Amino acid sequence: MPNRRQILDAIQNAHTTNEGFFHKTFTLDGSKQKLSFPESVEEGLLSTNVVVSADLSNANPVKVGNKELTDTNFLVELSAGDSVQIKVDNPNVIYVIGTESEKITCGGELFRWLR
Repeated sequence: MPNRRQILDAIQNAHTTNEGFFHKTFTLDGSKQKLSFPESVEEGLLSTNVVVSADLSNANPVKVGNKELTDTNFLVELSAGDSVQIKVDNPNVIYVIGTESEKITCGGELFRWLR
């Protein structure tokens, strides 16, 4: 018997079309920053998940979380080269805090709901 996740995945796959991938690099400024799709991503597209990666050259960890992100309230802390996959449909619900000039990259697979 399929579980809830398998059923939801099957429904989504039956009612969506794959639209490729996205990738965007952010240079951090020392304050809390909201992630986003690249400007080239067509409006109306969503992501199956978002992978956030800390650049290999980063000297300090980057904290990742939601809009409530602080230095003490975060989902994960990424050291240089680390990454996390978050099941969200848009990177704009993910926030990061890191040292000025450090870099992170976010990316994922794009899809469109069929109407």
